[in-house]
Amino acid sequence: MSNPVRNNSAQSRYEMEADGGTALALYQRAPGKVLIYHTEVPRHLRGRGMGAKLMRGVLADLRANNLKVVPRCSYVARFMREHPEFQDLLG
Repeated sequence: MSNPVRNNSAQSRYEMEADGGTALALYQRAPGKVLIYHTEVPRHLRGRGMGAKLMRGVLADLRANNLKVVPRCSYVARFMREHPEFQDLLG
């Protein structure tokens, strides 16, 4: 099953729909950077890797747009620590 991550810039959040719920990553833009301050996965989707899938999509979008990430959410900070392939995106 494919769950694309989309940037809803009007609401300053990334979204990923799956099985009747929407996982979110809320952000603020700064010059050349995106500060992610909150992530949320609906309770019925937790424990299935949806947060990691959301973050991979978010980080792929940031990389494609030459932006850095500033983790202000504990989940994002942990994800970045545990995935060295994304270390180049830290800003």
